[in-house]
Amino acid sequence: MTNEIKQQEIVKFAVILFSIILVAVAVFSIYFSMSSSNPFDPEQDNVTTIIIDWYYPELEELAGSSDLIVIATATDKLTVWGTADGTKPAWWNISDTLIYTCYFFEETEILKGDAAEIWGRVPGGTIDGYTLDARDVPDPEIGETVLLFLKTNIVDGERISWYHVGMPNVFYEMESGTFVNSYYGEVTIEEVKALSQS
Repeated sequence: MTNEIKQQEIVKFAVILFSIILVAVAVFSIYFSMSSSNPFDPEQDNVTTIIIDWYYPELEELAGSSDLIVIATATDKLTVWGTADGTKPAWWNISDTLIYTCYFFEETEILKGDAAEIWGRVPGGTIDGYTLDARDVPDPEIGETVLLFLKTNIVDGERISWYHVGMPNVFYEMESGTFVNSYYGEVTIEEVKALSQS
């Protein structure tokens, strides 16, 4: 009787041990499979590619709906994760998190509105070995002067210090002193001032 009980205990132990080993192998296999074929692996250097389809209003509408129209110079830029605090998300959440490039601007002349600090962000950039390739987004060089048509972002009714910047919102300064956008063409400061006051 005692040998039977011992044999039953050994069989139970063997079954439990075998089950634990199977579960461990399955978990390891799933993890290894996900990490080796994960398109978001930093060794593959690319999170994804997105193409932004901006809405281009008429120039009068763009000027009228902008809270801030300003001539400004890009002074700095940095890349951040699209998390609440800008830090790297957990590995399983990387595919659902955007990467943004933030641009800092120093005002030269405000044509409409008021701003103590001007900085904007656009989708795309490289951080922590991951790259989000965003097409059709503005990319001013440091030291470049631009004409910005911006909307103030509101969160819970409170004004915050950054602005989303899109292709329709950025005009680049030409040597002639005019500003150009690939959709709108060239505009002068006088035209923008007239539009912002109407």
